[in-house]
Amino acid sequence: RMLCLDQDDLTHEDCRTMAAAVMESQLDLLGEALAGVLKRQAATNPKAIISGCGEFLARALVHRCAPHMHVDSLRTADNLNDSQCAPAHAVAVLARELCR
Repeated sequence: RMLCLDQDDLTHEDCRTMAAAVMESQLDLLGEALAGVLKRQAATNPKAIISGCGEFLARALVHRCAPHMHVDSLRTADNLNDSQCAPAHAVAVLARELCR
């Protein structure tokens, strides 16, 4: 069955419920990955630096899976563009290091 076929088929509340279900699925998958990273690092004072348009999801993930972890955001009022580009820059740096 197709969802969202017609605007009369779903209410705003239905859309919110679907979005919440997708977010929960994302958090479950990302939570498993974060748990693996934290096990491998075994840091005494773990810290997360978050940025980008998915910052809200990263913050929710850390709060759920590692509430003891300190969270810093690259996002400030005067560097919104830098924050949004930071994830792509990080991937580029990693790719350059791996492809040497």
